[in-house]
Amino acid sequence: MLGRTSDGTITGSLGTTYDPGLPVSYQAGYKAVSAELGGHTLVFLREGTSQFCYVGHRTNGSMGDGTTTDSGLNTYYASCSGTPSLSLCGYVPVVASPTTSEISVNQPIVAADGSSISIITIRLKDSLGNYLTTSGGNITVSSSLGTLGNVVDNNNGTYTVLLTSSTTVGTANITFAINGVTANGSTSVSMVASGSLSTNTAMKNEIVVYPNPFNSEFFVKGITGTESLKIFDSTGKFILQRSVKDNERINLQSLPKGAYFLKIGTKTIKLIKQ
Repeated sequence: MLGRTSDGTITGSLGTTYDPGLPVSYQAGYKAVSAELGGHTLVFLREGTSQFCYVGHRTNGSMGDGTTTDSGLNTYYASCSGTPSLSLCGYVPVVASPTTSEISVNQPIVAADGSSISIITIRLKDSLGNYLTTSGGNITVSSSLGTLGNVVDNNNGTYTVLLTSSTTVGTANITFAINGVTANGSTSVSMVASGSLSTNTAMKNEIVVYPNPFNSEFFVKGITGTESLKIFDSTGKFILQRSVKDNERINLQSLPKGAYFLKIGTKTIKLIKQ
């Protein structure tokens, strides 16, 4: 394969007969998803990164790093870290792990009244336990009790979905799958008789904002009829006011990243725009 030296290292001698073998910088466990040959250069993209690996002569900016650095025609160059990052349509640079990814709920106990809600959040991790910061593919959620809403991809490695309680007392066992593979993690929500709950444990028609943090838009759940929504920045400065209905999408793409406060009626909720 092009990109091979006499001993498979960067200091090995150059030649044209060192085949078969793996190119310099290609390590055990790598999985190449694409490769391109051109002239005396090999470029390959491996799974788990958005940076391509460059192997060969480096001359007149051929590595695409925005410089004209020249290593010389008789010098071998290999790098998987000094190259630009690529945005590839349909390609997920880091694979989400069904073993390490997490699922949680914000309300583990709700009233079994057919309207109380709990927000389910899925946080994706890679196989090493690192949190993903981009979309991780298709996420499906299942619950043994209650009604699930649509799964919202927050495009930051997290997904959220609303679980509306059943009118039947019981426990909702909640699981999820990543790209069709059932994940190890699970959680549950107890749906209990309304009279057994204190107002501090659960509230009927509780106003909930999700996702939070958000990138450009969020939803407001728990509104009866139409309510007035006000947004303030972290200093208390008024930003905007509008009327909203239950589960309506609110777009704040034009606002800069930071902390904000949302006020509906007497309730104030802190928002984080990422």
